[in-house]
Amino acid sequence: MGGFTSCQKKTKSPLHFVSISSSQSHIDFSNTLTESDSVNFYTNEYMYIGSGVGVGDFDNDGLQDVIFVGSQVRPRLYLNKGTMQFEDITTKANIPELSWCTGVSIVDINQDGWQDIYICVSHHKNPQNRKNILLINQKNLTFKEEAQAYGLADEGFSTQACFLDYDKDGDLDVYVLNHQLFNPQPNKLVVPDSSGLSPAADHLYQNIGFDKKLGHPVFQNVSQQTGILEDGYGLGVTVADFNQDTYPDIYVANDYLSNDKLWLNQQNGTFKNVIAQATQHQSYNSMGVDAADLNNDLSPDIMVLDMLPPTNERKKMMALGFSPEKYDMQRKLGYQPEFSRNMLQLHRGNQLVNQQQIPIFSEIGNLAGVAETDWSWSVLCADFDNDGWKDLHITNGLAKDLTNNDFLNFTKEAQQSSYQFGGGSNSLNTFDTKSIHDLRKKLDEFGPVKLNNFFFQNTQNLQFEDITQEVGLENPSISHGAAYADFDNDGDLDLVINNTNQKAFLYQNTLNDDTNKAHFLTITLKGNEGNLDGFGTKVEFYTEGKVQMLEQQPVRGYASSVENRLHVGLGESSLIDSLIVTWPSQKVQKLFRVKVDTSLLLKESDANELVDIHTKFFEDKGIGLDFIHQETPFFDYYNRRLQPQKYSQLGPCLAKGDVNGDGLEDFFVGGASRQNGCFYIQLKSGNFKSQVFKQTSKLQEDLASVLVDTDNDGDLDLLLAGGSTEYPRGYHSSVQLFLNDGKGNFQQNLMAIPAQLQTFCTTLAVADVDHDGDQDIFVGGRLDAEHFPQLPQSYLLINQNGFFKEQTAQLAPDLLYAGMITGAVWTDYNHDNQMDLVIVGEWTSVQFFKNQHGKLSLDTQTSELTHRRGMWRSIIAKDLDADGDQDLVLGNWGLNQKYHISETRPYHLFAKDIDNNGTNELLPAYFLKNKTGNFELYPDLDRNQFAEQTPTIKKKFLLHLDFSETTMSELIEHIGKESLIDLSCDYGQSVWLENQAGKFVTHDLPIEAQMAPINAIEATDVNTDGMLDLILAGNEFQTEITTGRIDASYGLVLLGTKQKRFLPQPIGYQGIYLRGDVKAFQLIRGAQKSYLVVAENNQRLKYYPISISAEL
Repeated sequence: MGGFTSCQKKTKSPLHFVSISSSQSHIDFSNTLTESDSVNFYTNEYMYIGSGVGVGDFDNDGLQDVIFVGSQVRPRLYLNKGTMQFEDITTKANIPELSWCTGVSIVDINQDGWQDIYICVSHHKNPQNRKNILLINQKNLTFKEEAQAYGLADEGFSTQACFLDYDKDGDLDVYVLNHQLFNPQPNKLVVPDSSGLSPAADHLYQNIGFDKKLGHPVFQNVSQQTGILEDGYGLGVTVADFNQDTYPDIYVANDYLSNDKLWLNQQNGTFKNVIAQATQHQSYNSMGVDAADLNNDLSPDIMVLDMLPPTNERKKMMALGFSPEKYDMQRKLGYQPEFSRNMLQLHRGNQLVNQQQIPIFSEIGNLAGVAETDWSWSVLCADFDNDGWKDLHITNGLAKDLTNNDFLNFTKEAQQSSYQFGGGSNSLNTFDTKSIHDLRKKLDEFGPVKLNNFFFQNTQNLQFEDITQEVGLENPSISHGAAYADFDNDGDLDLVINNTNQKAFLYQNTLNDDTNKAHFLTITLKGNEGNLDGFGTKVEFYTEGKVQMLEQQPVRGYASSVENRLHVGLGESSLIDSLIVTWPSQKVQKLFRVKVDTSLLLKESDANELVDIHTKFFEDKGIGLDFIHQETPFFDYYNRRLQPQKYSQLGPCLAKGDVNGDGLEDFFVGGASRQNGCFYIQLKSGNFKSQVFKQTSKLQEDLASVLVDTDNDGDLDLLLAGGSTEYPRGYHSSVQLFLNDGKGNFQQNLMAIPAQLQTFCTTLAVADVDHDGDQDIFVGGRLDAEHFPQLPQSYLLINQNGFFKEQTAQLAPDLLYAGMITGAVWTDYNHDNQMDLVIVGEWTSVQFFKNQHGKLSLDTQTSELTHRRGMWRSIIAKDLDADGDQDLVLGNWGLNQKYHISETRPYHLFAKDIDNNGTNELLPAYFLKNKTGNFELYPDLDRNQFAEQTPTIKKKFLLHLDFSETTMSELIEHIGKESLIDLSCDYGQSVWLENQAGKFVTHDLPIEAQMAPINAIEATDVNTDGMLDLILAGNEFQTEITTGRIDASYGLVLLGTKQKRFLPQPIGYQGIYLRGDVKAFQLIRGAQKSYLVVAENNQRLKYYPISISAEL
């Protein structure tokens, strides 16, 4: 599983950082906080958000200097003297006495060739005291404050500022990121404010030109004119050309309920927030952010931090305060889905929407192994080991354990007016003095949250490995802002980190002390006047068939600025084949055979070509049909709060066949509860005519359908099954047969299917099991909704002259309770001319049933997957390698989930009726690190969640701390093993199984196919090269909220090769773009052309023109 678990051994990295002590470096800055009854978290909820650090060469001597800003301490400026030694020149440089500074940005704002400093200020109630500060470099190591004169004395609650040329006029403008203080209910569910008047709205300042009288540029607030209107709690901001049209765009990471923003530059002086179109979900408590090309595809990816801990005890002790009710209400009010974990948004290309290119991202933080780093602030994406792949550095920690569940319980009990962190019913600043004093005293007992920062090495293929300890960065701290720079000019990146209540960290990278060092190149940009440092410049590197891309934007991570020289690692490549520089002016220069291990100066004046701004994009070529699947809103979690997902939204289903005998393929789409399904009858013109399929009773969801001739009269009948969690069993769980009169008119045969057959079903598969010339039916039980997670019953129905007899116990007893079945195929896998059955399901192995003269017996020797359990979603049988037998493709849960399951660390679902009320209480569990760093099986719920379904446990576990230390084995001992249900899953990958003489060899599908559950699979020769290709789609929108949606799929085409490989194509290949909750596919051969018909839950039906193989 690569970077998913720590059990796989990696090659030891030559990277190592050495901590430079303050006595050696002379950097002794500490962001020290001093609290009182008047200055504390209850009077200032953002008191502990820390401050940033900036890097710049302030004396133009070629060495990078450092400035720290702080909360209650004066900013400090340190001059780099070489050999990792610095001099504190704060007083000599006239750095003013300031407090409650947050972010620091380094920029040559007046374009005189000397770096200036812009400092954001917050926290002060008096606007006059929180004006942002602009320190102009006087070219003699002194600075003069001139924010008011420049028009940049912003009075908002500012976090950070980014400089960019948004209007392409050749000079630098400023985006100021704001948050809001003294709001008593930052998580209150209200309609988002888009007036631009909110104190939490960000500000955009346009550079309106050089004022000759003043001798410098002047800025004007143009937020209203440019469309920067929506409010938020901004903690992170970064600038990149996300849709690759050469115009800078802005990503804003917002804390609390506010969604993140992706301000897409409209190329006309305005911005549009396209976060809902560009992403499927975001972080809930978004903090720091960085944008960089992490997978070397020349597109900027986005990493956003949150506060989800990776270890068991911290998970149990942290109050995240989510509920499915609140989540549903957020969606109704227009908020995009948010979940509390780090998000890695992988750039997948640009989609053309209303003539504008929208960047599309897949969120893969869990897949990449970087989703959980605790209370994190800064993320920096850079190549620290010079191997050609950007790594991740993340800061961590908090001055007080504010979200400790036991502390919050004390708070509720101690106050007449209860308080909940981040959105309680009462104002944070309405506590009286005595209450605040008592709360502060209690909070102190819990101590600070001092944690290790994280370092993740990029191990390629979308994988990262935590090597914090190995590289020497393990040091518990409360770290906020961080910046990288090559302080000793040795060709590798060093680190500087701003800590709270602790001296700052300075780490020297010793990579290039190694004699076998990887190669590098350092680039200094010299742009035209107005943007001398080339902000927004993009540099592409081509070396030995590999590519990399960097963009010039020093503001990265959290409230900080990195050095403005670009650094690229080149691994073993001793020469750069070509280098392409695209300047903000859209001028391009190309260099060839560039030397490495040196510094390179690039000048915009040397660029003489213009960039081709017609970037690559794709169009969704799906044609919407008039059928819209419409779910009846239903809340699945009333009785089972810990159910892994909703089961009320599993449809719709599809079935194809010529129902009216005209030689053209038609298809059926199932309806939701209280919604009729619909036939689409193909016309000779190639169009489709809809024909509503009316049923007398329609409480069940249509979840499985097959068009098959059940009565051997030469036409196709409709076999329909389903279920619904909305209604008791009997109202929602039946298999129905509708007979065709040969003209496409259907009448239900109430006698054909045994009346006692009632099961929640999403799987039907038909074949002539007994070789008597008619079609028999396998009915796969999906769910026992009333007794979940007890296994439902499945059935084998034998056709007897058009009437079906239930023969499961007699002919296939192992099928009776085979699992929660999600897919089945009949295939003669052992070449004995008898149709065998292969089934998959949730919490099940892949099960092969060998047909021996009409009797089905379980075959456990056919595949290694008969001994591994997955969360399987789908299965098809096709001859993928053209060797004459049927191979299998199996859609699984994928690897983009938090459980990181493996054979030795399975994910469990335990269940028992603990309180004897007739309902099973659910106890999910998976392997987490304990205090010593070893993995143990722990409950995947905290004390509050357990108490919601079993209130008596509060007597056993008086404190959250008590429960947090309880392993699953200890919990089972407490509740008893009797009648305990134990389901498990130890295999997550989607695969294809190669049939080799009746035995199957497992091949994992590419990593791109592991980003989400695969619910729908088709095989056809998409590119007409004679080899079958795969079309995959899925996602899971109904996962419970603490896990969050698994929705990174936009549909995927895998091109098959003669070498038995499947090659992933970009999303949008042949116009296929499937971002919804895809449930079913059908390939329909048309009169004029052929189509892929796609059914998504709660969406309009789509179809795509596509090539279909001759054998279909």
